Amino acid sequence: MRSALFVLVWLAICEAVTRIEWLNRRLRIVYFWSARVIPMYFTHWLVVGWGIAVVGFRDLDLTGVLIATPCGIVVTTFLSRFALGLEEAPWRLIARRMAAAAPAPSLVTAVVPDS
Repeated sequence: MRSALFVLVWLAICEAVTRIEWLNRRLRIVYFWSARVIPMYFTHWLVVGWGIAVVGFRDLDLTGVLIATPCGIVVTTFLSRFALGLEEAPWRLIARRMAAAAPAPSLVTAVVPDS
């Protein structure tokens, strides 16, 4: 019961914050992230994977982790803009390419009788 009450209070606070204009403007990065969840997730694991490959697994001390974490977030946010095609299903991309490559249909068809 407490968790349900907490969720309702949390949602009410979020609603109130988004109605305040100067606070709502500061939430643009959160809106950007929430609109691109799949590309962000995909890009994040690429950045983490390459980070482990370059730096090593658990080779950083606390200071290195505290520096690398915000850098990883910035790199992920920047690179996820290029992964936007991941949000669409593959069949939609294929259908769109096929429609672009197909000739435009003719609106008038003429039937010529055989002589």
